[in-house]
Amino acid sequence: MTAPPKLRDADALQAQADRLTPSPRTRAEGIRLYRKAYRLGSHTAAFNLAITYRTLGDHRAAVRWFRRAVIAGDPSASMEVARAELYGLGTRRDVPAVFAKLRAIAAAATIMVPRNIDRIRALLLMADALEWGCLARIDDPASRRLVRRAARLGSTVAKQLLVNM
Repeated sequence: MTAPPKLRDADALQAQADRLTPSPRTRAEGIRLYRKAYRLGSHTAAFNLAITYRTLGDHRAAVRWFRRAVIAGDPSASMEVARAELYGLGTRRDVPAVFAKLRAIAAAATIMVPRNIDRIRALLLMADALEWGCLARIDDPASRRLVRRAARLGSTVAKQLLVNM
């Protein structure tokens, strides 16, 4: 039997929360542990808590925790906030501001693994929004340019989209 996590170890608290949140019976305890790990400095705990809330359909709480993860330094959380703002899930929809954020994400150097994943996601999300008419007419040439950029960064999804365009 494993010992319970130390009350001051954010990584141990987060690992325990990761095990508890999938089950409806233990989810409340997992959420409590994520919150505690976040207070101890774990930006990953904030991101995981946001994912938990989004999975439960509480988009407002999810956005609040994604924003906390951004402030704490989690680069993937910026992408999730932008997606929520683009579709108006849990927050006010603000398409022009979202595109500014997505352009910044697409231009930023990344250390995430796989390499360039957030850049590729940002480019594809902008291309998708343009293609479906969020900012411009449907079938906008700008969306093709964004997909081509994502393909150059190594996205197999973007390469397949180019074949079908």
